[in-house]
Amino acid sequence: MGCHKDGVFFWSHNETQINNTVKEITHRISTIDSHLSSSLFIANVTPSDHGQYNCSVLCLADPPLLLEKRSAQLEVKVKAIPKLDLRSAVSADRAGVLILSCSAVGFYPRDVTLSWDSSPPGLPSSTQQGPPTVNQDGSYSTSTSLQVNEALWSPGTEISCVLNHSSLAQPLREYIRRGEVQLTVGSVNESSGLLILSCTAVGFYPRDVTLSWDSSPPGLLSSTQQGPPTVNQDGSYSTSTSLQVNEALWSPGTEISCVLNHSSLAQPSRKGMRKPSNKKTRSLFVEYAVRHFLSAVIALLIIGLLFKVYKSRKHDPGTEEIKMEMGDKWNRSGISETNAAADF
Repeated sequence: MGCHKDGVFFWSHNETQINNTVKEITHRISTIDSHLSSSLFIANVTPSDHGQYNCSVLCLADPPLLLEKRSAQLEVKVKAIPKLDLRSAVSADRAGVLILSCSAVGFYPRDVTLSWDSSPPGLPSSTQQGPPTVNQDGSYSTSTSLQVNEALWSPGTEISCVLNHSSLAQPLREYIRRGEVQLTVGSVNESSGLLILSCTAVGFYPRDVTLSWDSSPPGLLSSTQQGPPTVNQDGSYSTSTSLQVNEALWSPGTEISCVLNHSSLAQPSRKGMRKPSNKKTRSLFVEYAVRHFLSAVIALLIIGLLFKVYKSRKHDPGTEEIKMEMGDKWNRSGISETNAAADF
């Protein structure tokens, strides 16, 4: 282009004029113009920056005083990678139904596919999905929900939410696994000669379960307490029980077991515990050993000091009077103050 003077540049985005009378248009968009070129810079690109950009220039060209306008177009494509979130909750109005919610947030462009998958197949029930909604930055969000019959979802199986979008090299997947039954025997606390054992069962379904205690030899068990099952996030249940045992009756080597009976188990699950070591006895032993060790060290230091004094006095032919003042207590006992002369 044969412009005699600097050209005047104009930028537009999706047919909307960009005001380039100042160098910095917004905190994200700025332009740099020279004699015959103009550059548009976009920082922190968002989905709203997607679309058609048009650059036009107006200048005086040959022959003189001829006004000429030229333009060029450029398409900018923006893709935003979504985030996938999967949650579960127990239905408030339908007994035995678990509701899974899957959300895709922050994707661009608009087209997206959310689907459900399960292992084993055939588990997913009715689904609901709403249309994508526009976020403040121009990206989109959408969600889908799945209703599952809890009785059909066996422990150890999983349900997945699968997201397909053009910004992804491969589908994005989040899964939730139905908890398997886990049995743990908790810590032992001591109170007034009683040992308190706790046993917890987590991740069982359906709700009915039996926790019991067993001992070898029999007759060792005392009072027990068990709370009602509570519902977990995945619709399974948890419960716990505690046992009070007379410490004097629980001899070393004998075992107390917690036994779990549930319909999902081929056979009862059992966890055992043997009598813990006596921490108080161990503590007293350590204290006794430390005390006698320190006494022995002090005795050795005194012997060494006396030996050193003996060696130093052995080279001195003179005598030294050692005055031992016994104090009032000894005086009251009839022992008088003593002067002693010692030859070393």
